[in-house]
Amino acid sequence: MSSILILFKYLNRRYQRYRAEKDGQPYTEVDDEDLRPLYEETLPDGTRIPPPTPEEINFLQRNGLGNGVDWKNWRKYFTSEYYSFKKILGLVLTAVAITIGILASIYQSKILEWLAPVGAKWRALPGGWLIPIAILIVLSFPPLFGQEVVAILAGVVWGLGWGFAIVAAGTILGEVAEFYIFRFLCRGRSDKLEEKSLQWGLLATVTRSSGFTMVLMARLSLLPSHFTTVVFALAGTSFWKFLAALIISLIQPFSNVYLGVAAIEKEEHKGSNTSSIASNVTLVASILISLAAMFYINHNANKAKPDFITQRRMTRQGERSESRPGSPGREITPFRESRSSSPTLSGGPYQAPKGAAAQ
Repeated sequence: MSSILILFKYLNRRYQRYRAEKDGQPYTEVDDEDLRPLYEETLPDGTRIPPPTPEEINFLQRNGLGNGVDWKNWRKYFTSEYYSFKKILGLVLTAVAITIGILASIYQSKILEWLAPVGAKWRALPGGWLIPIAILIVLSFPPLFGQEVVAILAGVVWGLGWGFAIVAAGTILGEVAEFYIFRFLCRGRSDKLEEKSLQWGLLATVTRSSGFTMVLMARLSLLPSHFTTVVFALAGTSFWKFLAALIISLIQPFSNVYLGVAAIEKEEHKGSNTSSIASNVTLVASILISLAAMFYINHNANKAKPDFITQRRMTRQGERSESRPGSPGREITPFRESRSSSPTLSGGPYQAPKGAAAQ
């Protein structure tokens, strides 16, 4: 979704440039004008703050949380400096996941033939339904993944009703366990993580300010659940808000359970055209819900970015003041949202003077 929006903005800018050149009018990049105040080192109250870092500038220029392809700086993908070990590992894991997904769709019948005996053994065992619940609890912790596969398998083996009940129990128990473990064992690392990771810090900031709606949208979005759960736990999100959002977001694993039911019915020639259509509609609806939730998150992230980056700069200034020998430190006046005079902090569009050239 973010890539589509960035591509649309890029094409729109090219069109605006073409119209301006055709009419003989000067053309300026709106995005550059919007970001220009963020380079200022003096706040409206006179406080001096350090300039943004290159990482912060790049983060400001990207949409939302900075996920997806950076279309504005696409050339960096063809430089050796960009590919650190962490990025290479991420690309390899992504390629493996895509390959597995393609192979699973191609060899669906053979996979179901292999899973059927395994599922039958599980179902025949006393308390065999506890096996997928235990697997889901383990997979809830990062960096593990694969809950969707377990949900589909539950649909194949136990059907829609019991299959969804098993998946719901495993998902809730696993996410709640992850939430409490990270809240009580890793709370001391919260500030360090928010300072180190721009994406982590911005999502935590938006979560605190937006409340339950943001928690629910994050659960429904394309963001990995084990990532968002850790953010909620360390950002101080209310457990009851988290639990309510978790229960509502069970519509996502429900769709995976239904896909498993539809797949086994099709394999056994029990499914009708209506069942096939319902399966496709369920899949499309799940994707649309995830994209809509991601759009909501990126929209709120874009609004919060200017204040978020400015606060980071103010924090660095405070640390510098305290580290000076013989300096007692200086309290920095925090920004108040009611100050609409500052385009940097209000997040509103920057209006350049007429005739001013773009940076």
